[in-house]
Amino acid sequence: MRIRGRLPHLLLGLHLGAGPVIGLLGSGALLGGILAGKSTSILPFFAAAVPGLSLGIVPSNSTMLASGAAFGWFGVPALFLALLVAALPGFLVIRHMFRDEVRTRLHAHPKVALAMQVLDRHDLAGAILLRIAPVSTFAWTNALLAVSSISLPRFLLTTAAGIAPRILLLTWAGESAGDLWASFHSGHFDPPALIGLALSVGALGTTGVLALRLLKTSERTEAQIPHS
Repeated sequence: MRIRGRLPHLLLGLHLGAGPVIGLLGSGALLGGILAGKSTSILPFFAAAVPGLSLGIVPSNSTMLASGAAFGWFGVPALFLALLVAALPGFLVIRHMFRDEVRTRLHAHPKVALAMQVLDRHDLAGAILLRIAPVSTFAWTNALLAVSSISLPRFLLTTAAGIAPRILLLTWAGESAGDLWASFHSGHFDPPALIGLALSVGALGTTGVLALRLLKTSERTEAQIPHS
């Protein structure tokens, strides 16, 4: 199905282009507001986050940090469900309406083209690594998977497996940051919060680097395979 008109393509450009830049500003303000005074309204938070994540205008990492700061571990189930739900619209719309156009745009980048070949050959492992490695935004990863050969059930499975480590580590980081901020405001330094923040950020970076190395190894192997 080919979509005509400027508005759909403008929305597609926002989803894959300027959206994350705009979202960074809004997410920074959101996170700052939450750290200044913890929120207890979990449903309005995720009701607002899901459309923003779906459109690509709210970065997923900022949402996870903000959730950790606002709700701690209590917010993990809702956060996990929100990200799964938010991943679906972009995937389905691009796959059924913009697949050829987006695939052509992505294949213009050699590194992305190699990633696509890895996904086509190793869709489960490749998709999970793509979610974990710090190489793509949430929206771009959805787009890459939408134009690959991965099925919808495998898309949901790999999305769940790929976002789980980041959710846990960024929730830990967000909660630690919130506790540390609160301790500064109360005048009592909180060493466990500082240690938790350092460990969670370190673990997040280590996990991302390992996933990135595995992904690059797969890409180098793919590049050495002759293609007809």
